[in-house]
Amino acid sequence: MKRNPLRPTYNALLDRLAAIDQTLHVIDIQLQHAGQLLKRSLEEPRGRAPVVRAEHHFAVHDLRPTKLCEDGVRSSGRQTVAQNDQYLLTLQEVVSKTACWTTSLSYEAFETYLFDAAAAYLHDNQSEADPKRMDRFKENSGRRDVFSLDFWNSFVREIYRGRENKEIRALHRALSPELSQIENWNNLRIDLNRWFRVVTELRHAITHSNFELKSARMQSWSDREWDLFEDFTATARRKTPCTVLMTAAHAQKITRLFGSYGLTIFNLLSRKKQYNVC
Repeated sequence: MKRNPLRPTYNALLDRLAAIDQTLHVIDIQLQHAGQLLKRSLEEPRGRAPVVRAEHHFAVHDLRPTKLCEDGVRSSGRQTVAQNDQYLLTLQEVVSKTACWTTSLSYEAFETYLFDAAAAYLHDNQSEADPKRMDRFKENSGRRDVFSLDFWNSFVREIYRGRENKEIRALHRALSPELSQIENWNNLRIDLNRWFRVVTELRHAITHSNFELKSARMQSWSDREWDLFEDFTATARRKTPCTVLMTAAHAQKITRLFGSYGLTIFNLLSRKKQYNVC
């Protein structure tokens, strides 16, 4: 079988997702252990609960090359004091936010993979590139180095970058017609298009809206999308606007599904061109 130009792109995705997942797993295990120690200490005679005291000061400076003046520094401070049940709630909040950040990072890793895999494939199969889009890119960029992988990385990112990654995902369906069927019917029985829409909103809330889901962005959701939202978060159903809440298990389920989605794309493109998949 032929050398597989897609292998580095999928390996990179897998490595990133594994590192993200491992970090969340370690944090979750350590905080679970801390919670168990607290419960045991409270159950003992004259048990004394630990107290968490954390004072955080965040300062920023104006970067103008002038002497520091009164308006050149801005700061914000928070003090956390937690004990007993409040201590446990603080641990849960840390896990939830870490799980949310894990979801956002996993989304970014998968997004990068979609572009990298498409670029690697088209670099090796240039006849499958849309000629009109190619002409437009060449005219706008002035580039003609079609034998360079960097050319194709730039091409897919400029031409197929769209809202909610619809353009690049449509390109993958065009390159692998079977993908559309698998997105709708797979061994997990998850509608991946609806799932991706839900996770896109989660990532948007986490990254751009300080964990807050906006009602206006979810008004068009179907019952099936709300079901997916409930399955992959700990947030109350149809309660918007609201703050995204997640457990480590929710985030890990999302991370693993991104990995499986990416593997499916890798296998479909590879088998289409008889690339080595081992």
